Amino acid sequence: MIVLAFLGLVATAATTLAWFVEAQRSRLSSLTVWMFLIPVFGLLIGIVVLGERPTAWVKPLEVV
Repeated sequence: MIVLAFLGLVATAATTLAWFVEAQRSRLSSLTVWMFLIPVFGLLIGIVVLGERPTAWVKPLEVV
């Protein structure tokens, strides 16, 4: 239960704070690239770290 609270509060707050600090310092064009890469990173992390197998819905993303 404590780990869940940590992930929900501390980790989310830290990443949100880091994102807004970076948003103030960077150009909009570079932030847009990172926003579009988030699903790709999520797919790769799911495959590599969690050992998930891509389904037919995810196959078009592998082209990217």
